[in-house]
Amino acid sequence: MQVFKFGGLALQDADSIRNVSDIIAKNTANKLLVVVSATGKSTRLLFRYAESCYYKHGNESELFGKFRDRHVEILKGLSIEDEAYNTILKPINEAGELTAEQGIDFARFFDETIAYGEIVSSMILSACLRQSGIANTWIDIREILLTDNNYSAANVIHSKSRERAQELKEHQLVITQGFIGRSEEGFTSTLGFEGSDYSASLLANYLDAKKVLIWKDVPGIMSADPKSDSAAVKLDSLSYEEAIEYAYAGAKVLHPKSIKPLQNKNIPLEIRSFLQAGKKGSIIQAENTGAKKAVVIQNKEICLFKIRSRDFSFIPEEHLGEILRIFTHFGAGIKMMHQTAISADICIEQDELKISRIMDSLSDDLMVEKRSGLTLLSIFHYNDQIIREKTKKKKVLIENRAKNIYRVLFEPENDS
Repeated sequence: MQVFKFGGLALQDADSIRNVSDIIAKNTANKLLVVVSATGKSTRLLFRYAESCYYKHGNESELFGKFRDRHVEILKGLSIEDEAYNTILKPINEAGELTAEQGIDFARFFDETIAYGEIVSSMILSACLRQSGIANTWIDIREILLTDNNYSAANVIHSKSRERAQELKEHQLVITQGFIGRSEEGFTSTLGFEGSDYSASLLANYLDAKKVLIWKDVPGIMSADPKSDSAAVKLDSLSYEEAIEYAYAGAKVLHPKSIKPLQNKNIPLEIRSFLQAGKKGSIIQAENTGAKKAVVIQNKEICLFKIRSRDFSFIPEEHLGEILRIFTHFGAGIKMMHQTAISADICIEQDELKISRIMDSLSDDLMVEKRSGLTLLSIFHYNDQIIREKTKKKKVLIENRAKNIYRVLFEPENDS
């Protein structure tokens, strides 16, 4: 069995979904599990819709209308037959009937609402394939992936999920969803933004898949952002360790947690372009079989927490331990940390919900200054010349240098 994962851009309109269907049709000789994200930018739209419903902003109907119209347009563009059309309309309309019950936590309501993006997109793809003569089985992944109740950043319960996943082996072609699961309490949960890659990797691990292909709009993993660096080249080969480091640093092509489940089973992962499906992409495996190249990653959505004790005393180990526990609890991966005797500087990716929760949870004994919109630059396999080029005229806030990686945090307004 192989596992394919398609993101929102691959499913953004009728023509895109036909292209994905064609890719799948050419790979049905062996068993195939297809994991999909929501269409286009539906997740962001549903995020706004969930907020509007919960906090009574008053624009719920407008936002739901955009969600519904987007998918109706896709259904019509694919000429989906009436029976399948009406079946897919049901979850779309269910999303429009959501109400936030009194006392319900926003994170739980958020997960329930936002999951409709993946449910609907996977149903559309499944219907498109059937209409093209490609038999497939649509599976609600919430019946497979069991999680805890840490809504919006749920942790998968692997033992039970692995056992449930074995039923997927019974089918030749499965269409299912990434990003979502179901908590032990019986409510929809989500694995965090970009969690579809992680879902695909977990399922590949559970099923001992031969390979995972994640289909993107780029030819593979690049040495730098080609939009800002004309010298960027595709990396043909990476090791698992390198891929984890790049993802952790902020490479948007990969989800940071998507590599480890594959490494544990030595399952190769390929990043390939759905726009050039016949061309090989970047292979991630046990060893990097290519030459080491400098890799530059810029993350321009960084929030810095400057934390210190109110009485300027030393931060004891137990206090620092509690601070780190809070960040971990809310699924805020620490991108860089700098500690002194009386303070701790902690960088995470910008996420307003997580930031709000962290600020509310930090002890009143601490002074916390928060700075958003900063840029974290990471250079792997660096040399002094590259560092000079990339940090020229930058206002540096924090700098860390190790054997194979150089990291620096700086003010965005000085970025050129």
